[in-house]
Amino acid sequence: MIPTSEKLALALESINAPAEMVRAARAGRYDDFKSDSATPIRDLVVDLHRIGATALKKAAIMGEYDATKEEAAARAEKEGWKDVL
Repeated sequence: MIPTSEKLALALESINAPAEMVRAARAGRYDDFKSDSATPIRDLVVDLHRIGATALKKAAIMGEYDATKEEAAARAEKEGWKDVL
């Protein structure tokens, strides 16, 4: 399974997004669990809007780049969260 952050990075590369956005995606800036931001998907939508990436922006709004259940379960296990999912 490809991590959501890598899936986003590949999508950004496919539209020739700025290299900094691609690096940020791979580093987890827009990731529900890896980001230091409380609103990583909102940040992504704002950045996509800024570069005029309408289709990716719509995909982000529709949840395409939200963490998967598997990623959430892995994070819960790592953090020792009980009965989260």
